[in-house]
Amino acid sequence: MNIKFLNKNELVENLKNIENPLSLVILGHLTLLILAVPYYGKFEPTVYYSILVMFFNIAMFGIPYFVKISFDSQDNKDITNAKNNENDELGIAENSDNLKNNSLKYHIINNLRDFKKPLALLGLIICGLVAGNGIYAFLGIGAAILFMIIGFALLELFFGYYRKYSLACNKEYIIRNKKENKENKENKENKRNMDKIGYYAGLFGILSFIIIVLKYGNIPLLDYTIRMGIANEPLRLLSYGTLSYFALSGFLPFIIALGLNIGLGYKAGVLTVVVSYLIWKKKTSKISFAKLVFWAFILLVFLGVMSKLIISTSGQNWSLNFIEMLSYRAYFDIMSFDKVIHYPQMLMGSTTFIPNGEQVISELIYGYKHNITTTMFAPFHLDFGLFGGGFLAFLFGLISKKIYENIDLKLYCIYGAILLSMTEIGFNYGFLIVVALFSYMAVRMQDYKIKYIKNIR
Repeated sequence: MNIKFLNKNELVENLKNIENPLSLVILGHLTLLILAVPYYGKFEPTVYYSILVMFFNIAMFGIPYFVKISFDSQDNKDITNAKNNENDELGIAENSDNLKNNSLKYHIINNLRDFKKPLALLGLIICGLVAGNGIYAFLGIGAAILFMIIGFALLELFFGYYRKYSLACNKEYIIRNKKENKENKENKENKRNMDKIGYYAGLFGILSFIIIVLKYGNIPLLDYTIRMGIANEPLRLLSYGTLSYFALSGFLPFIIALGLNIGLGYKAGVLTVVVSYLIWKKKTSKISFAKLVFWAFILLVFLGVMSKLIISTSGQNWSLNFIEMLSYRAYFDIMSFDKVIHYPQMLMGSTTFIPNGEQVISELIYGYKHNITTTMFAPFHLDFGLFGGGFLAFLFGLISKKIYENIDLKLYCIYGAILLSMTEIGFNYGFLIVVALFSYMAVRMQDYKIKYIKNIR
């Protein structure tokens, strides 16, 4: 394994992209610290040490963005380069062969050859074990097996469809192309076919939302009992993911996806849709940093209003207005983090690697079971202490960087948005499934990932 510090230009390139995982993690934690300012007088003196621990974990998460970690030794460099050249030649031949046999069935079957690569097979096994265990914990072995089979089939269908049109458009998706020629017409046709993935995802999401409303008898946002009842509902999770992807298909799909996620009653879903859309617009069109800040502020205000509405449906009566609620929520998150940091025992994975482990945290520090928010790295520290938690933060940062570099932009927009939401919620088993899934998809897609180009005149 080779470790090399990045030079000045590489560091600047890494840090100027505000959508990269490190920037999002820093942004999320700073937002909480700023929002909690009105309550700083109520914190225990121990909170300042806890904030230092918070930044220690952020620094550990950020190490992969300051160094380059590779697994090719210098002795094998020439061999690696030769293999890369050979792979390039094989890729050209494969691409030519793919274009001659450009059917969805061919690409689905051809994609199964990916499992000859140890990393792809390992990714599938880890993803299957993590996701399967999560489903088993809530729905039993039969449902776990059924959902794993369906999930594998849908993923292979997605990979086959994506690869087919990725190769057809030479791995390039041109957002705006004003040239009028035969090649441009072919590109537009391939773009329409790529966009269909988003529309299919939207159809799944809309149908899932409708089934939830019919099954439970009301819109979850308007009924607190239903909202809490669908916390582990597979249809909600399906709707959450597919609507986030659908939102990146255009402004109207974004509005539809946003409206339905508001209806589901979970702020994390709303945040994911909006933030993923903002990342997408930042990467594919001209949107200034000032506009990003403005829309981020609007999002925060809206989440405060949504919090007030959710509490009103629960029968509780809070005197705080929606702005004050944002500050109080940030104060509660940091206070919970402080309690976790000073808990006297390590739980050795009981919160991070066990489904519903976040309820363990609530029971330990507050005496009752509930899904509380503790900021991103609190579960790592509670399970493995300062240095063990820091090491997990480093691994998490490394994996997130690899996802950022190797997965399709639209999928990364969703991952980045979920990552930002986790800076408040805290790393939990549900997010562990997300990390495993996106890591697996990054391994599978890195060889035919589409490059999105803003425009060609």
